[in-house]
Amino acid sequence: MGYYDLPAVIDFILKTTNHSQITYAGHSQGTTEFFVMGSTRPEYNAKVKVAALMAPIGYLDHTRGTARMVSAFSGILESTLKLLGIYEVLTNSPLLHYFDTSLCKKTAITIHVCDNFLFAMVGFDSQQFNLTLMPIIADQGPSGASVKQLVHFGQQTHNGGKFRMYDYGWFANRGVYGQSSPPEYDLSKITVPINLHYSLNDWLAGVEDVQRFHDHLPQSTMVEVPLPSFNHLDFMWAKDVRSLLYDNMIAMLKMHL
Repeated sequence: MGYYDLPAVIDFILKTTNHSQITYAGHSQGTTEFFVMGSTRPEYNAKVKVAALMAPIGYLDHTRGTARMVSAFSGILESTLKLLGIYEVLTNSPLLHYFDTSLCKKTAITIHVCDNFLFAMVGFDSQQFNLTLMPIIADQGPSGASVKQLVHFGQQTHNGGKFRMYDYGWFANRGVYGQSSPPEYDLSKITVPINLHYSLNDWLAGVEDVQRFHDHLPQSTMVEVPLPSFNHLDFMWAKDVRSLLYDNMIAMLKMHL
């Protein structure tokens, strides 16, 4: 997505608007795509004026919670699903849709099973979570992901703190990359001014991992959300997300316009 999809989206926007640059805002995987694009297709740096990256994902050495535990089995999961001929997961199938909307509707006694399932993945913050959104979240997602996509994230949590390309195994890597291990993304090729918005209670984008991005991106600025309990999904759905994040984020973006 970072190599093909995001560049295609940017080109479409620039062609349609007749502008030469965009202002980019990305959250979670949207930040990963940006890092991949900027490092593997550096010509696109000139097409982005400034980037606001929320909950940056790439280095995952300090990921916590359920996501880290599940990621330890990403290799087994990949092999099993490949044998079964399954290459896409988390699709919004009628069965999953019925299951989600039944458990997570406003009147269901199981609604807190739904929000606690999310919290176990991203960090607990019941104060900022708008419970009335839960049925909408369950109804609209998940919208599907490739097995390879999820396995790649799993690999990042157990590769010694590296942000690198997909690991096909030492033998296949030689055919794909010309070396036994996948190459790391060269962040030094990214020249876009970047604001790295992070929070202390984000179980996916750990502070230490965000700091590592900052260390590799001298043109970046780390911006902490001023609420210790703010989690990974609060960047989208927190009750006070505008005053805690968006107002300041937009003001910082305008400084580059």
